[in-house]
Amino acid sequence: ALADYIVCQGDYERAFRIYQKLEDYEKMASLVETAAANFLAHGRSQLLNQWVDAIPRNIYWMRPALISIKGAVLLAQGDLQESIDLLSQAIRELERNEQSTDLARALVRRATAHRISGTYETALADVNRALTICEQRQPDRVFAEALRVKGNTLYMQGHLKESLTCCTQSLKIYQSINEKENEAIVLMDISLLYASLGNYIDAEMSLTQVYEYWKKTENSEWKANVLINLGELQSLNGNYLQAENSLEEALSHAQITASSRLEAYALATIGEVYRNLQAPNEALKAYRQAYILAQRNQDNYLLVFLDLAESALLRLQGKNAKAEERLETAWKNANKSGSSFEQSLCYKEMGAIKLAVGSPDIAITHLSKALGAFESQNQIIEASQTLLYLAIAHAQKRELDQAKEYIEIGMRLTRSMHHLPMVSLAAWLRKS
Repeated sequence: ALADYIVCQGDYERAFRIYQKLEDYEKMASLVETAAANFLAHGRSQLLNQWVDAIPRNIYWMRPALISIKGAVLLAQGDLQESIDLLSQAIRELERNEQSTDLARALVRRATAHRISGTYETALADVNRALTICEQRQPDRVFAEALRVKGNTLYMQGHLKESLTCCTQSLKIYQSINEKENEAIVLMDISLLYASLGNYIDAEMSLTQVYEYWKKTENSEWKANVLINLGELQSLNGNYLQAENSLEEALSHAQITASSRLEAYALATIGEVYRNLQAPNEALKAYRQAYILAQRNQDNYLLVFLDLAESALLRLQGKNAKAEERLETAWKNANKSGSSFEQSLCYKEMGAIKLAVGSPDIAITHLSKALGAFESQNQIIEASQTLLYLAIAHAQKRELDQAKEYIEIGMRLTRSMHHLPMVSLAAWLRKS
């Protein structure tokens, strides 16, 4: 009775110790199911994993909600395939038992795993099914998280406006149920969407405010998450020293959580900072370290990003044949995911390589394909960079009027932005 009262007071750890001492395994299992969402939101997956493992296997395998929780823990730790396998098993059992809330939660978790692996359509199928279940009752944490995961998946596909709509709806639900931690998480997602739309300065200010919230907590997982994105924005805004400090701190927090996925993203972003500082050897070292982790984590998007980043680095060093080899690997993963955004990034890099080897006609073909996709998806940053590449291609062909036209279109596109990527890109190209 004392432990039950303690659970009601929210002191889950003390209650679990009492149940464990009493060897009341059913109560231990129920407590894990009750506390799981809270622990995962607070970045306490390691403790949650210890609790799940403390439950006898004969009880664990009879409770699909526990299997789903174990899948979520493995997902947080970067063990993607085993996570998907366990979540699929949990979903089959929950379908038979008609446990709608736990089923929706497991579908959202599996959707997250599929998003990370790059199977975006499968992720959307899972999350849309979860939303259909959630629509039958009052908006709650599961509904809000489903909307957030859908928004993040649409973001990976390059659908920024639809992504922003989902994340904004998710934020409103979290605010209505007073979920401060998840509110901060969705605000970070929205900040990144604004950055993708070109508003780097406001995005950095917003992320700084989000970090002020997490800084007051002991949540290393989300500190690392926010610091990685903050470091990237600081780098894009030219604040390289601040970016380096943010990313080194992010790396420390990622290592505390033992999250190889977060560590990979921190290293990849450190590589970007070094590349912007024209330190190719340091950039390549960081990219390669991140790549090893991304392969282990089966993180398809990060693998595409890293292959393209290394291709660009090699291209800028004049190593165009090696750049094409890295691009070919990026193409394979982009085609695997079916993401038009990732494929368009590959077209853009192929166009840049063809410019570097003096083949402007082929470059224009690839760049035009990329531009059409970026414009349809409202990817202002990528579109403006592609327009500048097209201007250079036409300049190589001595078609100066068309080159001028592309530059003017790009300048109009970026006029409302706080940050002008075409200027920095022009300087970058002059060095190539």
